[in-house]
Amino acid sequence: MFSLIIKDLLLLKKTILWGLVYMIFFSVAFQGLEGGAFLFAVVALTHVFIMTTSAYEDKNNADVLLNSLPLKKERIVVSKYISGWIDFVISIVFYLGITFLIGIFKIPLEMASITIMDFMMALFFISLLNAIYLPVFFKFGYIKSRIFNFILLIVIYAGASSAISILKESQNNTLIRSFVEFLTKQNQIKIIFFIGGMVLIITALSCIISFSFYKNREF
Repeated sequence: MFSLIIKDLLLLKKTILWGLVYMIFFSVAFQGLEGGAFLFAVVALTHVFIMTTSAYEDKNNADVLLNSLPLKKERIVVSKYISGWIDFVISIVFYLGITFLIGIFKIPLEMASITIMDFMMALFFISLLNAIYLPVFFKFGYIKSRIFNFILLIVIYAGASSAISILKESQNNTLIRSFVEFLTKQNQIKIIFFIGGMVLIITALSCIISFSFYKNREF
C-alpha cells in the first residue's frame, strides 16, 4: 500500500510546483469569506491534487496496469483515500508557507490564522468530498466521473457558502442562535473527537462502497 501512496505523490510532482501559485489564487479568490477563506482554499487545492492524480492515472491507463499486478483491490482503494489525506496535509503546509511569505514581505493580503477547529472542519469537508466522489470514480473511472465531480463541487461550495452566511445572520434566528450557543458551550475536545469520528465513519462507509464498485469493474 505504501508504494501505491508514493505512486500518487510522484504523479503530483509537476502540480506540486504550482501548488503555491494555486494557493495564492484560492486565498485571494476566497478573501470575501473571511473565516471561511482558509477552509475553501485548502479544500480547493486538495481537490486539485486529487483530480490531477486521477487524470494522470487515466492518461497512463494505471488501472489496467495495477490490476495486472498481484495487488489486492481493497489496497488500491484504501490507498486513494489515504493519499487524499496526505494531499490535505500538503495543502495545509502550502497555506502556512503563503502566510509566512505574506508576513515577511508585508503583502497587503489577509490570511486567517489556523485553529484546531479550522483544521478539523477542513478535514471533514475534504473527507466528505472524497467520500462522495471516490465511489463514483471507482465505479466509472476518471473521464465519466468528471461531470459528476463538477456538479458535486458546485453543490459543496454553494452549501458551505450558504452555511457560513446563515451562521453570520444567526443573531436574527432564535433556533440557529440557540444551536450555535449550544456548540460554543461544549468542550472543544469533545467537538474535535466528534468531528474526527464522523470523518472516520464516512470514510469507512465510502471505502466499502468504492471497493464493491471497483471489484466488479472490468478493465
